[in-house]
Amino acid sequence: MWKRDYRDIAAGGFFLVVGGAAALYAMTHYAMGSLRNIGPGMFPTGAGIVVAVLGLAILAPALGRAGKRPVVEFDVAAAVLASVAAFAVALPLLGLVPATVVLVVVSRLADRRARPWGTLALAAGLSALAWGVFVLALGVPLTAFRWP
Repeated sequence: MWKRDYRDIAAGGFFLVVGGAAALYAMTHYAMGSLRNIGPGMFPTGAGIVVAVLGLAILAPALGRAGKRPVVEFDVAAAVLASVAAFAVALPLLGLVPATVVLVVVSRLADRRARPWGTLALAAGLSALAWGVFVLALGVPLTAFRWP
């Protein structure tokens, strides 16, 4: 056992830095306005402060708590990044539904316990959901199927 929970320290530190940087950027680049007349910098500044405070709430208790040594699985990260890259390539070539199937199939390579039928069912369900939400409900001009 380690003397500190480094996993939560890393996560909390990440959110603290990102939230603080976002709040600082919004405060210096956008007008804040007032509470009566809110400017364009008010919401991003507030959101950045909330994220930074939540990061601090994750980080502070982790400094005094023992944790396990974090294990970094590079093959899992590579599979997830490859799935996003495959989706970006497949979307303009094949359309939304096949690109979503490619995304799910490639990302499921990260899970060693994934079964083929479960992967196909998940791909079919998420493809239908993506088409229903983005094309039907939101009206995003995406082609569902495209033949190369």
